[in-house]
Amino acid sequence: MNENLERDRGQIESAIVEAYDFWIRTGMPSIDQSFDHDGWHYEWCTDIIGPTAELAWTSGELPEMEDVTEKVVIFEHCPGIGTVYIAEPDEVRTLVLEALRRGEIGQTKE
Repeated sequence: MNENLERDRGQIESAIVEAYDFWIRTGMPSIDQSFDHDGWHYEWCTDIIGPTAELAWTSGELPEMEDVTEKVVIFEHCPGIGTVYIAEPDEVRTLVLEALRRGEIGQTKE
């Protein structure tokens, strides 16, 4: 993990959950995110990667929120460039289920 962002575990977990929730609701596997911390502005692109190691585009029937088989990969655009973090499916599942229990995600938009 990028040492500058290691202390920002909460931001990383939030990005994972937001990206997965966005993917479940829209079928789009990528989302851009940003946040400010200690005078730095961070720009991330978060990708959902399926079991085939490709972007997990979905169309038609969307996957179930609780059935996580995808990785979430966070790429940093600013202040540096490179992979910040890769969350394996078990970690993604844990974070998503915790957010569901808290009622923070899973609200479908109609």
